[in-house]
This record gives sequence, structure tokens and C-alpha cells, in this order.
Amino acid sequence: MPLRGFTFANNADSLIDASDLVFIDAPGTGYSRFLAEDAKPEYWGIEEDGRAFAEFITTWLENHNRGASPKFILGESYGGTRTAQILKTLAARPQGTIQFRGVVLISPSLGTGSGDPMTNGAAAVLPTEAAIARYYGRGAYSSKTLDEVANEVQTFTTGA
Repeated sequence: MPLRGFTFANNADSLIDASDLVFIDAPGTGYSRFLAEDAKPEYWGIEEDGRAFAEFITTWLENHNRGASPKFILGESYGGTRTAQILKTLAARPQGTIQFRGVVLISPSLGTGSGDPMTNGAAAVLPTEAAIARYYGRGAYSSKTLDEVANEVQTFTTGA
């Protein structure tokens, strides 16, 4: 049933009828469930996760005879880190590398963090948040210059 004000029409440029779109839930997420609780360590970790996805992709391509087809890999959010790990895992295999035509990253999370509080987690966004608060005249920042706010937040964030 069409939505009010919209109509459905065929898209002659769509690739959906000529494409395989394969969506994978990571083990233990979405509709994916473990058959045994003690299997979790085999999949939960950056390298373990990448290895599981690489194995799934390899098996799927073999089972569907799609090895020669053009392939793209898409990752969203943590899928940015996952995509890099999948490609690294596949490239390290001696039995040949699966060739991808491209990689699509949507709002990727590409880092796993570091010991530097200015590049790790919530601390990294504090200077931006403080500058926004100052701009809108919120909190203790409204009476301070932008430089004063930046210096104060950097000192607070880094402890130096």
C-alpha cells in the first residue's frame, strides 16, 4: 500500500535484481545465538570476530559459486574496525585472497582506543562539548573566552 503522497515505481538503474546482498549478524548479536556458552571466546575479540566473518564470507562464496563475482564489503559503526580485520585476515591466507572491488564505511568506528585521554572515548569530545556550551551561554562557560574554556577543559581532560 503506497504511503500518502508517494508512489512506487520501478528503478531501471537498480542493481538489486542482479546482486547478492548478504547481511551477517556477528555471533551472539541480532538473531545469532551460541549453541554453547563456552563458544563465546572463539568469536568475541577483534581478531576472533574478523576470523569468523572471513570464514563465513569464504564459505558463502564457495557454496554459492560466487568467487568470480565482483564483491564489495560494507561496514557500519564497529563494522569499520571489523571490515579492516576481515580484509587483513583474508589477505593473510595462503590459499588465495578474495578480491574486493571496494569497501564502503558508514559512520565507522576505526579505533580501539589508546592510553591518551585526548584520543580515547568520552574525554576526546569534552573540548567540543565545552565550546558548544560556551557558544550557547550554558553553564560556567558563558563568561569565559573560548581560549579560557579550551585551556580549562584540556587541563581537566589530561590532568596536566
